[in-house]
Order: sequence, then C-alpha cells, then structure tokens
Amino acid sequence: EVPLIMGGHEHDLHYDSVGSVHIAKADANAKTAWVHRFEVSKRPRLSHRLRSEVVAIDGDRPEDSAVAALVERWLRIQNAEIGKIGVDPAAVIYHAAEPLDGREKSIRNEQTNLGRLIAEAMYAAAAQPVDGALYNSGSVRIDDQLVGDLTAVDVFRALPFGGGLVEVTLEGSLLKKLLDQGQENKGKGGYLQWYRIRPTPNGWLIGDQPLDPRKSYRIVTTDFLLTGLESGMGFFTPENPGIHHIDRPNSPDDPRSDIRKAVIEWMKGVGGE
Repeated sequence: EVPLIMGGHEHDLHYDSVGSVHIAKADANAKTAWVHRFEVSKRPRLSHRLRSEVVAIDGDRPEDSAVAALVERWLRIQNAEIGKIGVDPAAVIYHAAEPLDGREKSIRNEQTNLGRLIAEAMYAAAAQPVDGALYNSGSVRIDDQLVGDLTAVDVFRALPFGGGLVEVTLEGSLLKKLLDQGQENKGKGGYLQWYRIRPTPNGWLIGDQPLDPRKSYRIVTTDFLLTGLESGMGFFTPENPGIHHIDRPNSPDDPRSDIRKAVIEWMKGVGGE
C-alpha cells in the first residue's frame, strides 16, 4: 500500500485522502509547497505516521545560495533572449487593470481575456489585412493570472515556446473544419483562442458575417499550428489543397517573426487599460 501520492506537475493546491492513501498537490509557479514528515517505527511491527504541512514560498524563507546561483544563471539567459527582440526586460510595457487569465483550467476551456489579447496582437501584427486570428491555447504555459504592471518577462513566461506567425489564405470549408476541431479539443491544448471569430448557435461568424464555406479567408496563426501536429488537426498543413497561399516573415524585425515580439509591440502600443 502506498501511503502518499505527491503531485509533481499540478496547478492548484489540493489535499485529499482515499482510504488510507493521502494525495497532496501544491500550487503552480512555486507559490506553495507541501512538507511531508514520516515517523517510521519497526517495533512491535513496521508502521508509520505521516504529518503534512503546506508552506507558502515567499520572502520570509531564507535563500539557498546554490539555488540562487542557478536562478541567476537562468535569468541571464532569459534576459539575453528578451534582448534579442530589442526590449528591456525590466521595462513596464503594459498595465493590466483586471487579471489576465492564463490558467489552464480557463484558457483550455473557454475564451479568456489573455487569450483574446494575444490573438488581437497577432491580428495587429499581420502584414496584410486579415479576417481573423487564431492559435492553440497550449501555447500559453503560465497557468496563472497576470495583473498590474507587466514587463516583457511576463510575456515570455506566458509564451515560453515563442515561434513565428504566418498568414494563411484558405477555403472557408477548411477554416470551418479547423474551428470545429478546436471546439472538439476543449479541455486540451488544442482548444483554440481567437480574435474576430465567434461561434453562434447557427454557425461561425468571421467578423460580423457568417462563415461561407465557398469563400476564401485570410487568417493569421502560429507556424506551429500549421505543422498539423496539434490534436486532431493533422489536416492543417501547407500541403492541404484548401490552403491557397502562405505568407511568412523574412526578417527578424518583422513582429511576425516571434509571437512574443508581436504581443510586446501591441502592449507597448496600447499601454493597458
């Protein structure tokens, strides 16, 4: 019998018991940790006693010098990567008056304000007018809410994978198939976030017009989504005959060269609200 199961890739603080088995999960992003203490007795027979305590990870805890050195090393790497897109990592680029929801339980199940913000930034970065923007919610990895003054570091935390943006001209029937599969992926990273796209009881709206399967549309999306590697979206590749044209960035100065660059430039432009 296993007396304790400890979650190692979890999101919300949780503690429960099933029979004599205890299940403990701490918060994501090192907000809390469980400390488990076992007292084991070998006499008169092998037995144990478990004591569990949840502790907050905050400034009141002494710093470990070895861990601090490792953190400093990775901060240098992080800041160098941010510097490549010409942004001061510490500069405030946006103010979020309301929490921007990037929690997995939200963004993989419904449209959130952070999901829309990213999609709107993609839309604004397009080189030519586009009908809408969409991307897979699994791109957002922060599993937290962002509020107050935000920096480029927050954008990199939210979108650690980066990757470029592409503008795709495709048939309406293929766009509908893609959007429908996004809805089928609810609860997974393949659930789509979008901008200027909306489902209704009567079908999809692109802008304020019903999606026409016979019409061609131009959308901006991520280069990852166009690989066909997302769940149930193996059909969405450059080889699909329903795709008529793909426009890719060819300069590192193009905001489409990295989704994080597009989001940062959009944030700097609007400043927050």
